Amino acid sequence: MVYTRPETDTKSIKMISVLLCLLGIGIQTQILFGVTDSYMGLRLNLGDFVMPCAGVIIFISLLRRRSFWPQWQSPCRDVWFYMLLGLIFMGLGNAYIQEGTLSHWAVFNRGIGWFVLTGYIFFAGWGVTNLSEKHVLIFMKVFLLFTFATIICGTVWFFLFRLESDHTNTTYLYIQFSGLMGNRNAFAFLMICSLVLYTYFDDIKMIILPKIQSYLTYIIWFFLPLAMIFNGSRAGWVGLGLVIVWFLLSKFKYTLRFILPALLLSSLVVVYMYTHNSKSVFREDQNNKMSNLGDAKTDQLRLTVAEDALELWAEHKFLGAGIGSFLLYQENKHGQILDQIDNSALWVLTELGIFGALVFGSFYMMALIALWRTYKTRQDPQDMYGALAQAMMVIMVLFALFSLVHQILYARYLWFLLGVALAKPQHAS
Repeated sequence: MVYTRPETDTKSIKMISVLLCLLGIGIQTQILFGVTDSYMGLRLNLGDFVMPCAGVIIFISLLRRRSFWPQWQSPCRDVWFYMLLGLIFMGLGNAYIQEGTLSHWAVFNRGIGWFVLTGYIFFAGWGVTNLSEKHVLIFMKVFLLFTFATIICGTVWFFLFRLESDHTNTTYLYIQFSGLMGNRNAFAFLMICSLVLYTYFDDIKMIILPKIQSYLTYIIWFFLPLAMIFNGSRAGWVGLGLVIVWFLLSKFKYTLRFILPALLLSSLVVVYMYTHNSKSVFREDQNNKMSNLGDAKTDQLRLTVAEDALELWAEHKFLGAGIGSFLLYQENKHGQILDQIDNSALWVLTELGIFGALVFGSFYMMALIALWRTYKTRQDPQDMYGALAQAMMVIMVLFALFSLVHQILYARYLWFLLGVALAKPQHAS
């Protein structure tokens, strides 16, 4: 008996298309609530409210055999996502064994939060496996255009109303640009991800906004350096610099035509900003805030937190101290919670041990191998998935660099984009 591929019903496709539009906006809009003296607050994306609706539609579709379970590019398989999910629950169990209790932060932010990330990557995989390329492109267009609208509108507002106000000489009133992500470093990474995706799509003549596509590239490359200055993330500056060098080496003609002219004009604006008010350009002048340690600055605080993390890891090397244990360790040592570990690799090592680091490291390498194979096997100049695989390889390298100084492992948009890039497209299923 020959089994033919089921056709997802039209009504479900329309509903999923609407949800993809909402997700393109919601996945980059963060909200924080429930902050107390003992709880650091629950971070949610508006996209998290889209996921239950998508889950119901997908579950019914799978139950009625009108769609396939997500299919993944080799060597990525379902087992890797289940292993990561199991690792997080093992970390929670280990924390309970070690401490006899679990904090709300560990359960909600790390435990349930990782379950949500798994949902994102499976939703992306299901969409790529069962829907056509044009439906996947709906999300990409909305996602990129909303990011660019945030960058442009936010930069214009910052330039006109913050720098030109009467308060420009009082640095404590300088608010760093974090968009709708809440955290400026997460927003810096989002801006760079969107720029990389758009540049690869534009290079293969994939139309995002038909009437102004030829101008959009100049506009984005002009505004992004300004947004990065207002954002103040040093990791963002380094990441943007590496991306510019990468495009100069890999897309020389494209860079000469589109990127360098926009950057030159943007540089002239930066020179004007410096001559008008030097405090608007240099990060240490923009934000001279002190940390929880009193006279110590933020970098000194990070060093203290890193030292504490390594001390705790030395006591629990193989399986780690358990998720949430580091916050308790800080309370016991300093009498207060200083900060989270601003290093994803160090956090995994501290709370999940060498075993957890090996699992995460293996998945990272498997993902890179899958992306490379997709890129090598999809050389059609008009192939969206081939361009996406190239872009995601660059993004994954940037993610590794960002993760050394910031905690962005739980960024929803990263996992959804990764799910789109790692899944097998409809016609390859």
